[in-house]
Amino acid sequence: MDDPARDKDGNNIWDKSPSDGALYLLSIGSIEEYEEAQAQQLQAMRESGIKKNKAVPYWSEVHKEYIFDDNYGSHSPEDGYCSRKAHQAATQHYLSPSTITLCPSAFGTPTRAPVNHRITRLRHEAPRPISANRRATRKQELKSVMPTAVTLFHELFHLVLGNEKTYPSIGETYAVSQMLDLNYEDAVSNPETYAAVAVAYDYTLNSGVDSDGNRVEFFAGYAMQGVASRRHG
Repeated sequence: MDDPARDKDGNNIWDKSPSDGALYLLSIGSIEEYEEAQAQQLQAMRESGIKKNKAVPYWSEVHKEYIFDDNYGSHSPEDGYCSRKAHQAATQHYLSPSTITLCPSAFGTPTRAPVNHRITRLRHEAPRPISANRRATRKQELKSVMPTAVTLFHELFHLVLGNEKTYPSIGETYAVSQMLDLNYEDAVSNPETYAAVAVAYDYTLNSGVDSDGNRVEFFAGYAMQGVASRRHG
């Protein structure tokens, strides 16, 4: 909050010293409007289940306003949310219009920094059904065939329904085995549950059938074709 403040046009805010008339830069924390916005956004984060003790300002070039979030090491957007290794995307409703931030790491870039825009690959795996006499491999897991677009699909639930309605009481869950154990309330508020079901359904519809007319299915999170229906039928 000690950095120089910007106005709605993105320009520094100046004031004049009453003692000698000299101009000086106002800090973000010295402006009541920004202090109130910080308090409101911190409270909103806590009410949505995100436990934060502090919210620092980041300048949004899109909104020409400050958004207050966790301290990721710098107030610069280049060192913000996407600088964390585990972060791939986020949706915010504090500023209007609401926005989705997609990090480069969600698209297979070799670095997490936004300065590297090169996309090395898009994730896509053809389903590899399990034969009757073979054990499942990691490449047959549902998470292994998740396409790159699933990150945006996940965030769309946060965007359309709001973060408050898309955050389970135990926190967001991504592992298929854990999603299968969620109770109803947590399952329907977990965006990744919808993403996993959508990907599985897409492969079932579009991966063709075997010689017996069986489609690819994902029992227990693994790709199966024919074997599952015979065992569970």
